[in-house]
Amino acid sequence: MAVRTAQEPPIVWTQNYVPLAATRPFAEPHPGPANRYPNGTDTSVNLFFDEMFSNELWDMMVEQTNTYYEQQKAANPNKHKSKWSPVEKGEIKVFIGIIIYIVKLPRMHMYWSTDTLIHQQSVSAIISRTRFLQIWRYFHLADNEHALPRENPSFDKIYRVRKFLNIIMENAQKLYRLTKNILIDESMVPHKGRLSFKQYIKNKPVKWGIKLWVLCEAKTGYIYKFQVYLGKEWLNTEHNLARRVVKHLVSNLENKYHHLYMDNFYCDPYLFQELETKKVLACGTIRCNRKGFPKDLVITKAMEKRMNRGDFTWRCSGNLVAHAWFDNHPVYLITTIHPPESIGAPCTIQRKSGTGGALQEIPCPPAEIDYTNYMGGVDLADQVTSTFSVIRKSRKAWKKLFYYGLEVSLLNSYIIYRQTVNNPKDFLNYRL
Repeated sequence: MAVRTAQEPPIVWTQNYVPLAATRPFAEPHPGPANRYPNGTDTSVNLFFDEMFSNELWDMMVEQTNTYYEQQKAANPNKHKSKWSPVEKGEIKVFIGIIIYIVKLPRMHMYWSTDTLIHQQSVSAIISRTRFLQIWRYFHLADNEHALPRENPSFDKIYRVRKFLNIIMENAQKLYRLTKNILIDESMVPHKGRLSFKQYIKNKPVKWGIKLWVLCEAKTGYIYKFQVYLGKEWLNTEHNLARRVVKHLVSNLENKYHHLYMDNFYCDPYLFQELETKKVLACGTIRCNRKGFPKDLVITKAMEKRMNRGDFTWRCSGNLVAHAWFDNHPVYLITTIHPPESIGAPCTIQRKSGTGGALQEIPCPPAEIDYTNYMGGVDLADQVTSTFSVIRKSRKAWKKLFYYGLEVSLLNSYIIYRQTVNNPKDFLNYRL
């Protein structure tokens, strides 16, 4: 059964643009870290991660791991005969520290190997292999007895990690205020096991896995909010999925005139008009067959033959501007941030002239410049975390999402650390 929205009125497009950008200043007075560290050079590196990965998370892991052991022991005593003592916060911190550990071996038990080539004295000296594997076996983040059955319409596919991820996001939003330029894009957590909501994205380094929609800061890659895509619900086809995702991710950033950048999956003229009423300005590429896009801007094959590289035209509806730009192929953009044409010197962008040719400057709309500059934030975050990823092999999807939450905490705390202290370490040394 399809869920449809009410009919939307047509957008009236003209070539009469009245700029109003001066009346829409960015309204976040103190972007950056929310806390102040007056003695930044003396601040402990651990403080930044401890604030992001708060005591509430440590207490959750301790409580739920012990609860899960008791439940398993009661359900099947014969399979859980090994001696067990309740795990404590210190042990959980050691356990997580080993997961984060830079020296990543193919199997966990290798850290305690007697082979001198792979033995890790720094690990084996603080916890025995038996105790580590015990914690690994019973590690949990939620009480399974409170989970709804699959046949229940309110069944949560990521119940086991939902509360954990929510706390990660709450801490991210509490500890940092985003600067003006932000973006929404997809990120992938690698997973090749059987999973009802596993996705494939061909243009991502990780092509198969769990898809997340991520809102982050364009300049730093700071991950502010995310949502796990759980697939179709109960055979319903959801119309305007992208619109719902965008409105959810920016819901607590309204009335500040952030500049939001997105690719053509999310962009549509009606969404941009709605965001502008909530004082969120947006820019992005768009599919020319999207409802509401001016059809007289569509560049046909016959028109391409008569156009020079860099030619563009536009239409507007209030502050909403639609562009058709001819690069090597037609590119379509919409924006509520930029004017239709540059003020002063023409905007240009570098492109290669033919195969292996030299770079040349070609004309482009003002929106294309900023879109190119600001759309790499999620990829920047993925690049930093994947270099020394904490994600381990697991057949359980909830554990992969746990690792993702851990990576978000590491990245976000490092960004705050880097903006706070003098002469900060690089990401690798920060993790050490």
